[in-house]
Order: sequence, then C-alpha cells, then structure tokens
Amino acid sequence: EEEEQEEKKKEEKEEKPEKVLSDDEVKKKAQDMMDEFYICFETEEIRFCLEEMGSSSCHPLVVFTAILSIFEKLKHVDKLNGLFKDLHADKTISTEHFKQGFVMFFKNIEDLMMDYPLASSIAAQFIGSAMVENIFDFEFLANETKELQLTRASLDLFLFTVDWLIQKKGEDVCKSKLSDGLVMKFVAGDKRTNDFITSYLERKKLMHLKPLLLSE
Repeated sequence: EEEEQEEKKKEEKEEKPEKVLSDDEVKKKAQDMMDEFYICFETEEIRFCLEEMGSSSCHPLVVFTAILSIFEKLKHVDKLNGLFKDLHADKTISTEHFKQGFVMFFKNIEDLMMDYPLASSIAAQFIGSAMVENIFDFEFLANETKELQLTRASLDLFLFTVDWLIQKKGEDVCKSKLSDGLVMKFVAGDKRTNDFITSYLERKKLMHLKPLLLSE
C-alpha cells in the first residue's frame, strides 16, 4: 500500500506542469536574490532560489540580471566571479545559459556606458573570470560583439579583458587565451592596421599590451 501511495505521488509530481515565470518575474526574483547575496554571500541560498524559480530556461536572464547588479556593487566583483565559478562548476547553471546571459549583457553594454563611462573596464573583470573558467573564449567575445565594432566598445572589452587577465592571472594565462592577430577581430575592417591599434592603445594608456597583441 505504501508503494502504491509513493507511486501515486510520483505520478502527480510528473503530471504537475512546471511553472514558467515571466521575464519581469524572473528579473524581480533575480534582483532580490542578488540583493540578498551581497549581504550574506551564500552560494547555497542562490542555488535554492534558482530551484524555486523552476525551469532552467530563466537562467540566462538570471545571469544577465546578476551582471547588471554588480554595477551598483563594484566592491563585490570578486564575490560575483566566485558565485559564477561555483554555479558553473556544479552545473547549477549550464555553460550555454551562461553564454546566453553574457550575450544579453553585450547587447546592452553601449547603453550602460552612458551611465557608467568605465563600463568596459568593469565588465572586463567578469568577462576575464568567465574565460578563466572556460565558459567562453575570445573568439566567442569577438563574434558576439561584432555589432559594437564601430563604437569601439568591442575593442574596449577585448583590451580591458586582456589587461585584467595579465594583472590578475599572469601573462602566461593571458597568452594561453590569445591567438595571432586576434585583436583585429575586434575592430572594423578599415581600421585593421597596426598603426590604428598602436594609437588606440596609447590613447587608452594600455601600451604595455602592444608586444602581446601586435607582431612587428
């Protein structure tokens, strides 16, 4: 009889449709979740909240909302990176969903730059960390920021991420993520010259990157 009851409960659970939240509901829950995280820094609490949200289809929007939240909590960037690392390592959020969340962010970076002039250098901190965790690579960044080439936002994201990797993880780690001529994939076709890159590095006070990015 107990077995029958267990079987019945199992069937009822399977028949119960999974609740799908609206985008607005996901954003609200994700923002509340992150507000709480910045107080207690409990990864387990985040896992519980994600489970409560139901379908994993909301995870890209959660990642995007979490990224946006850090612009008001800059001193906690390392905490956000640690959270993403944990959630990726145990597959609470899949690599694909992380990528989709970052793509949402890339599509909004130009708007963010209006409110946060240093948005690219801020973003480099969690983009670089995501690369260290092999969530995505520079090729992915280049492909997903093609539309940002004309405003130089794509190039800024690339350069500041390279700089962050060198400063935080060391030149060897950074080199392992780069390939010959990679920098040219972040600029519009008519600007793909060493002279342009050199002058841009000089303007951004990043000339120390030149030996790493340009072959003589």
